[in-house]
Amino acid sequence: MLTRLAVRDLAVIRTAQIEADTGFTVLTGETGAGKSLLVDALNLVLGSRGTASLVRSGAQRAGVSAEFDWTGNAGIGALLAARDLPGDNPLILHRQIGADGRSRAWINGVPMPLGVLRELGEALVEIHGQHEHLMLARPDRQRLLFDTWAGCLEEAHKVEQAARAVREAHSALRVAREAGQGAAARGDYLKYQLQELDTLAPREGEYTTLFSQYEQIKHREQVTAALARAFEALEEGETPAIALLARAREALSELPQAASLGETAQLLAQAEVLAQEAALNLQRIAETEVDPRELDSLNERIARYQSLARKHAVEPVELHRQREAFASELETLDNSEEHIQALERARADSQEQWSTAAAALSKRRRKGASGFASAITGSARALGMPQADFQVALEPAAADDYAAAGAETIRFEVTTNAGQAPGPLAQVASGGELSRLALAIEVLAHGGSCTPVMVFDEVDAGVSGRVAELVGRELKRLAAGAQVLCVTHLPQVAALADHHYAVSKTGKDGATATRVSSLDDDDRIEAIAAMLAGVKVGESAREHARDLLARAASQ
Repeated sequence: MLTRLAVRDLAVIRTAQIEADTGFTVLTGETGAGKSLLVDALNLVLGSRGTASLVRSGAQRAGVSAEFDWTGNAGIGALLAARDLPGDNPLILHRQIGADGRSRAWINGVPMPLGVLRELGEALVEIHGQHEHLMLARPDRQRLLFDTWAGCLEEAHKVEQAARAVREAHSALRVAREAGQGAAARGDYLKYQLQELDTLAPREGEYTTLFSQYEQIKHREQVTAALARAFEALEEGETPAIALLARAREALSELPQAASLGETAQLLAQAEVLAQEAALNLQRIAETEVDPRELDSLNERIARYQSLARKHAVEPVELHRQREAFASELETLDNSEEHIQALERARADSQEQWSTAAAALSKRRRKGASGFASAITGSARALGMPQADFQVALEPAAADDYAAAGAETIRFEVTTNAGQAPGPLAQVASGGELSRLALAIEVLAHGGSCTPVMVFDEVDAGVSGRVAELVGRELKRLAAGAQVLCVTHLPQVAALADHHYAVSKTGKDGATATRVSSLDDDDRIEAIAAMLAGVKVGESAREHARDLLARAASQ
């Protein structure tokens, strides 16, 4: 579960923190206070796209941290192990977005790409946005929700893979047939290119080795030149250092001992001996001479690599692969008829595999359609739509389409009044009815999932009164099996929560900031009373708030 969410310098939030707990948690506050911004922050730390515009004005970067207790969740442990990440508990995800738009992410203190963050996020949290009821009108969303509930996501994935294989097989066959029309000319071109490449005979890893050898020899040449200069300074120059040291020593040796320069003369003698030893070492090191022809040979082969690489628009290290590609294509052209026949067989095989996978998926879908429709009908009626009748329409798709979605299209239809013909959700249901249907479908589709945290951002929009209380009960029921966080404007929903946070906006020194506060029992009465009464909160609103809280506690 989510145990802590901390936000810094994100939009109007300077600092905010939520210490989350199990059960049902609500976030309330006036419109524009920043409630949904906290959901956006959670989305960011779970790997969603972020831009520099999210960084608070004047700040260098925005940061979001989320801590999760994943005790008992073997799936999270497996994901961490697969990425060689520390299996610490709590699991700490951190995301930063700079004012320059650059983004960085960490998992348990280890820098990670956003893709890994998203992978973990999908296993940890499901977020249902405030426009979920609008997305519900999309066929792909309906199909995903139904397949999730019916437990046939694996079969759907196999159909999607099979459809991709059919497309790829068809494309390969088309390319091969088109290529066959100019096979002779293409074959001559490939033969010429291969002959030119074969004069070089590029090998895997050779260019890197050549370049390394060239640098070593070039460096050795520089060393040899330095050795020669040093040796000349010691022994062979116009005024060699060794000769000068000997002359200085001899000059001192001519003085009488009374001059007290014996120690200095001894030092000069030692310096002369050391200089002679250094000259011998330099001579010995310089014995290995650089062959200029070897350097020229390496330079010439490297230049050939680079020239052919530019011609074929590849990196020099990939030149051997280009030759292999030409050779493979030439072989294909030489056997073009056989190749086309093989591709036709491959396409037929992929189509058969799609048909098999699609048939298995269709069977699961037909089996689950009535149960899903019955369950949604029951939930909709419990949410204040007594005449609701929900249906799942499965209509056959064109047999030769090999669609990634399967052999049928899925459409949700509903009747909200007795005697009314069923029709698409967006055409039949009102805004409030659509919100309730969306909630019922989301809860049903994901209620049995293993995702430990579910976040609902104003999914109760468009309802009020008794229906609002029914929506709250549905969310609280869901919280019995998962941690549920809900952004809401409804006092009936807020009263049913186990934990309550208030989000407010304050102004200071011309700047606006969002503040998040945890409410105790007295604070909750005031917050819910304000949701009931609006600007001016009277004792009657407080009494109504107490009644809502008491009724919620007794359920």
